[in-house]
Amino acid sequence: MDRLPSERGQVIVEQAIILPVMVFLILGIVQLAMIQHARICTEYAAFNAARAGIVYNGDPDMMERAAFLSLMPTYGRSDNWSAVGKTLLKAAATQFGADLADMLGVDILSDVHMVQVRILDHPDSSIGDRKAILQRQRHLNRQQIDFDDWRRDEALANQLTVQVRYYYEMRIPFANWMVQMMWLMSRTDTLSAYDGLLFVAPTVPFTKTSSHTVTLGKAVASGDEQVKTVLKYRLLGQYRIPINTHYTMRMQSNLYRVYAESPSSTD
Repeated sequence: MDRLPSERGQVIVEQAIILPVMVFLILGIVQLAMIQHARICTEYAAFNAARAGIVYNGDPDMMERAAFLSLMPTYGRSDNWSAVGKTLLKAAATQFGADLADMLGVDILSDVHMVQVRILDHPDSSIGDRKAILQRQRHLNRQQIDFDDWRRDEALANQLTVQVRYYYEMRIPFANWMVQMMWLMSRTDTLSAYDGLLFVAPTVPFTKTSSHTVTLGKAVASGDEQVKTVLKYRLLGQYRIPINTHYTMRMQSNLYRVYAESPSSTD
């Protein structure tokens, strides 16, 4: 039977309404799956960083290299040697560019390291405790903590806890922007105040009212290190969010004083 004139085009209209929603849903699922893959790789990177730290006297450079190489599958293609070389070169250039910006004092590009490794304090120990322990290590000229010292305080100080923070680059169109904006809103405690979308960059797209907009400058001024780094990457045209993991191992080599007294971070 012929369709009634009023029903003509109904299927096309329904498809026009549903298809964009389905496409955005599929893109979001793919992006979230890739983020989960990156998180698993970051946990593996924290394990390898801690393993490098316990055998290389807590050297942060060795731990950063171990974490950097462990995360290589998330940087890009790695299905052949040529792709591996290009991917590794691109990732290394990003890391080197951040080091160069820090050295030159370029504020807008400073502290944008893609992979960051920090030594955290043990919950029952602290940097001050390690300084006191070092003073007791006379047989090591007070420059190292004996890794096999059985005393309680020394044993706690020899538990190396490493934090790896990886600013993962999302590459799925639209989904990357949406995930990053949702993360920014949750991080700045404005998710409940979400009132609409503003597509004018570099404005963070959330408002309390139509007249109150949280701009890039205000977000940076909040003092949140991770928010500032994410927004700096946004100015570079990259959609990144931080993934934080940590791992604890017991030292298998003496912890050097220069690393034991390094500032730690729990942010």
